[in-house]
Amino acid sequence: MSPLSRFEARLVLGLCPKGTRIARARYFRHHRYPCPIHVTVALPTGSHWDFVVRGVHHRKGRLAREAALYPLLARLGLPVPQVLAGPHRDPESPGSKPRIVMSLVPGENLQRMSRRGGRHLVRARELLIEAVERMHSLTREVEADPVVRIIPRGGLAYHLRSILARKGPWLRVPFYADAAAALLPELGRIRTPLVFSNGDYQPANFIADRGRLSGLLDFEYAWFEDPHYGFCKYPIYDLRPLNGAGIVEAWLRKHGLTRRDFAPRLALACLATLSREITVGSGNRRYRDHVVRLLQENLKLLG
Repeated sequence: MSPLSRFEARLVLGLCPKGTRIARARYFRHHRYPCPIHVTVALPTGSHWDFVVRGVHHRKGRLAREAALYPLLARLGLPVPQVLAGPHRDPESPGSKPRIVMSLVPGENLQRMSRRGGRHLVRARELLIEAVERMHSLTREVEADPVVRIIPRGGLAYHLRSILARKGPWLRVPFYADAAAALLPELGRIRTPLVFSNGDYQPANFIADRGRLSGLLDFEYAWFEDPHYGFCKYPIYDLRPLNGAGIVEAWLRKHGLTRRDFAPRLALACLATLSREITVGSGNRRYRDHVVRLLQENLKLLG
């Protein structure tokens, strides 16, 4: 059964000459959600054309932000997909999420590349750091463009205050409340300028072709953030093999930072993860214990 809805199929075929048919449609393997979809069409000439149909399922993701950013980022020299259609909603389903159709970026994602180990793992680590630095280098240009109006920004202390303002159940747990209270002044002392980011440094969001970056994806969470905070997800989710290959350490060395410099950021990410993803008294206990342990270890580094 095809993962494409009739609406999504119409979006794709509307870009093609008459007589084109859908040859194949399948989900990308690395995504948990039922999107994006890799679509291959057969043209009347007998050749094939590949597309990506994408939607957003997380409540904080903004497909309109991503679609608005791609043309700007392409003009600034970043390898990103081309938006070919959308965002559009299915007129027969008014409450549905919008969809866009994009070009397919050639290559393989850095998660898959890193799993081959050896020099491929080393190169994947280098390319991921290069990709993040390239995004950061575009900060002034993105800030100068009208699209900046739809891109949020927030520093580390702002992030923690947002967690506290939600007043979730974790704030009734003494060690969590104490950690947040101790961390707030520490974060307030960090004055690192905010940078442009896609908001998600997971390796599947970066594509390489013949050893070079060929694509940066998933700008639905794009914002201006602390330049080092995005790497916290590697130890929190234990994103292997790159986490085991020292991706965080490589980033810190390159930017002249110590583990002590990274500790308040990782402690904040632990608080955010507990608040956002983990219930206080149930759920995945192993995951919860791992995040709590990381939180405690990094609070100790702060003295």
